[in-house]
Amino acid sequence: MTDESRLRPFVLVGAGVTNLAPDRSHVNSITRFAWVFGGGVKHSFSKHLGVRLQAKWSPTYINTITEGVWCDSVLVWLLDQRGQRLSKEFDGTAGLTFRF
Repeated sequence: MTDESRLRPFVLVGAGVTNLAPDRSHVNSITRFAWVFGGGVKHSFSKHLGVRLQAKWSPTYINTITEGVWCDSVLVWLLDQRGQRLSKEFDGTAGLTFRF
């Protein structure tokens, strides 16, 4: 191994689009802006072998409602999204890394 640490944490932030295409007749697909927040850790066992653990959250804006009662305690500290509806995807992965 070189001088780099065996345990390396990382953060990921990104943006893109999500295509929402239900498998139903007479329902059109839509494409919406999406972003991603996450992080993880990479651990090297040797110069050529390691493991990577990652978790990410990817919310996609769907629409805004202006009437009714709503509550979203998860996002209240992060975004002022009064009345916004989001599709929220959570993902966790683990895998081996091979370095050449």
